[in-house]
Amino acid sequence: MLVKFSTFSERLVRVLKFAQVHCRRKNLDYITMDTLMMGIMYENWGAGSFVLKKKDMTIPPGVRAFPADELSETLADKDARMLDMDITPYAKRALIRATQISKSYKHNWVGTEHLLIALAEDDTHNLDFWWDEGNITRHEIIEEVQNMIQ
Repeated sequence: MLVKFSTFSERLVRVLKFAQVHCRRKNLDYITMDTLMMGIMYENWGAGSFVLKKKDMTIPPGVRAFPADELSETLADKDARMLDMDITPYAKRALIRATQISKSYKHNWVGTEHLLIALAEDDTHNLDFWWDEGNITRHEIIEEVQNMIQ
């Protein structure tokens, strides 16, 4: 199954752009699950970001973050408008799962809320330190998002 960016909400595309800029600043050649999670936090207005704020989630120590306003300025650059970075298999799987979740709710878009559920569903332990640091479980995140979009 291919990831169809055409169904991604403007906010989800912004999350991907934030993730891409963040990766470039960290000298990474690919978008990871970590950077997708950061992108949701940086985006600031989507349903996914709202849930993380409501649960007092912060970027864990040890994850090198850049100020959001600095990233926002970079997004204005024409070079940052294109999504031209590779995506790790796990991150791609999360984007595909987000698409499936969106369809299960009969939504005609894929948003930050769908991506956050997909990231929280992941059982590969790639994001465990996020949940541990936030003192929250993956299941609480999923439940909160589901309550919000139903």
